[in-house]
Amino acid sequence: MSQVSCEVKGLNELMKRLGTIKNIMKALAPTMLEIAMRVEGDAKDFVTGRKSMSEFQLKAAQENDAIKIGAESLGVISDRLRSSIKGIISEITEEYIEVAVSTSSDVVYARIHELGGIIENAFGRGIHVEMPARPYLFASLLKNKEWIQKLLSDKIQEVIR
Repeated sequence: MSQVSCEVKGLNELMKRLGTIKNIMKALAPTMLEIAMRVEGDAKDFVTGRKSMSEFQLKAAQENDAIKIGAESLGVISDRLRSSIKGIISEITEEYIEVAVSTSSDVVYARIHELGGIIENAFGRGIHVEMPARPYLFASLLKNKEWIQKLLSDKIQEVIR
């Protein structure tokens, strides 16, 4: 299973200043879900979309030290991978809210498409295949990084006021 996560840290300090975490959690939960949905949508677009890889996909592959980087995006054959990508609020505690965008575990090829790698004994014929990285999850997170930071900053400022 492939997954990217986004976590809000430092809420303990903020809680001390505000006296209650409940208002913060209530305020941030919908925003965190909005983040998960946007990252999910863009990840699906990266699987489905353009022929050539985007700047975010190339950067994601480079940052993950891919052994080989694909020149083209995946494209859709069966839609299993694309439809398995889901964004959710995975955990809410008194200290943080975590959202996750991941693929379902029954799509076993999700990881190798995201990170690239070598398939030993491909097709049961003793063939070794070097799969290029064609990131979709991490690329989506990179694409939205500045938007996420601004959205969370604005929302926290709104709650503090």
